[in-house]
Amino acid sequence: MNRATLTLAAAAMLLPPAAAQTGPWTDGELIVLTASSGWTIKRVVPETGATAPLITPLYYGGWSGGLCFDSYRGGLLANISLPPDNPFAYRLWLVSHDGTAAAMPGFTGSLRALASAGDGRVFFIRHSGMAQGPKTVEYFDAANVIQTLKDVDGVSPFKIEAEHLLYHPATNSLVGSTSGWWAATHCSGTAGGLWVIPLSPDGLKVAGPVTCASIATAGEEIMGLDHLPGGGVLVTLASGAFYPHEKLVSFNPVSLALTPWGDPDQGNINGGLWSARLGKALIHADWITFGELRTFNQGQSGLGTKITTSETVASGGGYSPAEVLYEVDLNGPQCDGFQLPYGTGLAGSGGHVPLLGVIGCPDIGSLFTISINNVVGGAAGVLFVGLAQAAVPFKGGTFLVGAVAAQLPVAVGGTPGLAGAGSLALPALLSDPILSGINIYMQAGFSDSFAVKGVSLSNGVQFQGG
Repeated sequence: MNRATLTLAAAAMLLPPAAAQTGPWTDGELIVLTASSGWTIKRVVPETGATAPLITPLYYGGWSGGLCFDSYRGGLLANISLPPDNPFAYRLWLVSHDGTAAAMPGFTGSLRALASAGDGRVFFIRHSGMAQGPKTVEYFDAANVIQTLKDVDGVSPFKIEAEHLLYHPATNSLVGSTSGWWAATHCSGTAGGLWVIPLSPDGLKVAGPVTCASIATAGEEIMGLDHLPGGGVLVTLASGAFYPHEKLVSFNPVSLALTPWGDPDQGNINGGLWSARLGKALIHADWITFGELRTFNQGQSGLGTKITTSETVASGGGYSPAEVLYEVDLNGPQCDGFQLPYGTGLAGSGGHVPLLGVIGCPDIGSLFTISINNVVGGAAGVLFVGLAQAAVPFKGGTFLVGAVAAQLPVAVGGTPGLAGAGSLALPALLSDPILSGINIYMQAGFSDSFAVKGVSLSNGVQFQGG
């Protein structure tokens, strides 16, 4: 089993784990730009609402799409001002999980439409004001050098007006949006537009004609674009009045079809996204329910379900396409699944606690790795795979897997008996499409004579195939 590929059995969707989040990034946690008492960027655990400040800018410089998480650089890109600069000296900062920040080289000023491709490229458009017309699309490359996206001829800079951009890996394209009131160029009449910009295989230029679907925004703004399961794009709209059509719409970048997805009973929505961790859409509602996070199932209307945050996440009101709600995506837009450690393991030899993790993207049909480290060298053990999270006293520690579906024998390498020297990298595959969107839970245990009761235990890991 140690050298063979592990094919995991079917599991059932259950509630994700709850954990405070002040340490390293976790896949699918929320980022909210708040303005209740000065600008603060906060981290929110979606299951519990546990909220903690990340960084306090002097001021927010960007417009729509002024923040995005970049999996390649492992941090949050934010168009803000920070000391020792003055409040209106904006840069693009790469913010780490501990709130430290480093300025991206070569950029000052305001921008919009940040979009990470997950491979080092981060697209953006410089922002000078509303209805600014077509502007050059630029991008940071993997070496942090600003490049210009070229038009089809491979020479001319490519220009478009967009408030938001989203890299869509399935079509190797950028999906952009414009809102009728806020843009100078439109797909049709003065309605909002959803633009599909095909890219060349090397990503350096536009590969063909730009297509567009008109979306009847009726005076509304498009507040965000995010990936939906199955390749669609979730479009979130907002307005200063209750217009009768849906506020959540699914867009197909291939057919350009628009399909109603949900209808939150809200006007001023300050951003929306699809949360794989919750299996729901999530919006920042800033009108009837002031400054709240609300979740919605597909087809749902009304006010949705409130996530009670431990700190305020109010954003200050006002209307424009500038959103305040974002998400951490550790594997980038190419990966629909997610992974999340939870619980506490039990130490063995030398006080070492086995560490269990998932490396890579656990999407259906994609090979990823289950890694186990920090075990006594040469130890034999069991990898428990289950359908639920648990917290049951066991061998002096906590057994973290419920509804166990498989117990897989494993053995780590390393110098036999040497504390912390044992490790294992186990290839794994979700081969059955029925597992898409399903939560799976794992924990490993090992024989260890120096553990409290002869067994050391790892942390738990929850992951979901996309």
